[in-house]
Amino acid sequence: MDFINKINSLKESSRDAIIDGEVYSLNDLKEYLHIERKIESKLLNIIKEASQVDKAQLILVCGNVGDGKSHILSYINEKIPNDFKIHNDATESFNPDESFLDTLDKLLTNFKDEKLGTNKDKIILAINLGTLNNFLESKESEYKKLYNYIHKRGILDSDDIQEDKFSQSSHF
Repeated sequence: MDFINKINSLKESSRDAIIDGEVYSLNDLKEYLHIERKIESKLLNIIKEASQVDKAQLILVCGNVGDGKSHILSYINEKIPNDFKIHNDATESFNPDESFLDTLDKLLTNFKDEKLGTNKDKIILAINLGTLNNFLESKESEYKKLYNYIHKRGILDSDDIQEDKFSQSSHF
């Protein structure tokens, strides 16, 4: 592949710009251009700690569109323990008869207040902050514990995140 084609593959409009965070999907150029960030090793440590806890764990990888959530999940994918399910694009619905909110509700059903503590699901959810906010607004009454966790930690206010460490006592 010549230089111009390689550079064009990096354009936002390129088919190659899409990264699937649910599998390792970086090509040679993206692998070469990858720069490890502190958040990457921090996220991997949280995932490893959460995999050792014998209860449900929901790990949120939050950010704005284009922040690199899919890229980081794709890059560390081979290092993630098999007990985790990765849901990469929370704005997608896999059923034409339901909205992305319905899909998220199905994915997170075992993290509803009434079911929390009755299972051992382990999910990594890459989600845009706006999508997370819309979901919480529409489903607050069913996910009060998640709602309180998100607001207590200031996750929707990205300038004021209170804590980003793993806690064995939390499901989130």
